[in-house]
Amino acid sequence: MTVRTRRALTLRVRLTLAFAVSMAVLLAGLAVFLYARLGAELQRGIDLELRSRSGVIAAALADRSGTVPVGVGGSVIDPDEAYAQVLDQAGRIVDSSRAVRSAPMLPLATLRSLRGPEFRTQRVTGVADPSRLLALPVRVDGRPSYVVVGANLGDKNDAMHRLLWLLALGIPAAILLASGVGWLVAGAALRPLDAALEAERRFIDEASHDLRTPIGVLKAELDLALMRPRTAAELRQTVSAAAEQTDQLVRLAEDLLVHARTRRGPAPIHREPVELPAFCAECTAPFRARGRAVTVHAVERVVHVDPVLLRQAVRNLLDNAFAHGAGADVTLRAVCVDHRVSVSVSDAGPGLPAALLGRLGRADSGVNGLGLSIVAAAAEGHGGVAVADAVPSGGARVTIELPVAEAEEG
Repeated sequence: MTVRTRRALTLRVRLTLAFAVSMAVLLAGLAVFLYARLGAELQRGIDLELRSRSGVIAAALADRSGTVPVGVGGSVIDPDEAYAQVLDQAGRIVDSSRAVRSAPMLPLATLRSLRGPEFRTQRVTGVADPSRLLALPVRVDGRPSYVVVGANLGDKNDAMHRLLWLLALGIPAAILLASGVGWLVAGAALRPLDAALEAERRFIDEASHDLRTPIGVLKAELDLALMRPRTAAELRQTVSAAAEQTDQLVRLAEDLLVHARTRRGPAPIHREPVELPAFCAECTAPFRARGRAVTVHAVERVVHVDPVLLRQAVRNLLDNAFAHGAGADVTLRAVCVDHRVSVSVSDAGPGLPAALLGRLGRADSGVNGLGLSIVAAAAEGHGGVAVADAVPSGGARVTIELPVAEAEEG
């Protein structure tokens, strides 16, 4: 496993763990809210039922004129799940449901402290589960009395326990599922980043290689010139070779500058009127000076382009043609067709790799390091495209197609 793969895997694990922890916190908070809300709603339903029952009994007591409403109490109260007592002012049971006949549900001191309806949660003699009680002071024939109604909380507690188990089982399962999804999402999200990092690494390697070659040659030429006295012709040849490598370094520096400017968007364009024949002659001048043959076909036309950036791109294509096309039948062509300026460089060499054929992008470093990416950047900056294809007779061709500005058409 490579270092880059290990780093990508570590980052993916960290993202997955962060996603899992975030989901755990979110689900835990949601579980607490759901548990508390369900408990509150069940409690509210029980309290409403107790109020209703106590109201029925209190109303029956008021209508009996001293007669205890045993019939009403017996018909309204369920002896298994809900129960009620009517107590006198001394705290003695006057009437009671069957489940709680053995003892008052509330002591006398608690009853006498009542100033209105009051809820309590406690255990009651004769009932196994905790109970929810509502105590209500009433008057029967002018004498203080008390109505106490209760509900068994066993069903509510069972429901809460079941919910707790469901949450205890469901949340870890949901976290595991979310972690799996997070792993897949992190992988999908890191794929473009990994590709970008790989492209950046490849760019640095190629740029380092491209810089190292002319610097090494330049140093070798200068060291060789200093080893022994040289004739004027030999010095002239050495200086010429050093100048050629210096030109190469200058072009690489310009390419790096363009690359840095285009990392966050298209290259800035400064258009000027340019005559295509003169422009092509300027592009080929350094190569002709080194004795390299370039065939030029340029129409007589003035176009508005960024001459510096476009010249840099064309020279990169010419460099490619001489370096990788064996310098065979290198041709620079500049024409205007269908309201577009087309500038192309072709050669009769082995051609470009299949992966580079078609439309070029700024991420394409090509066989010349920075070369084709700068060509693509120049085309995109002008609002055009750069396309690489194969010459029918053999070789490679890269064409920069630029739209003609309105001023040029007029």
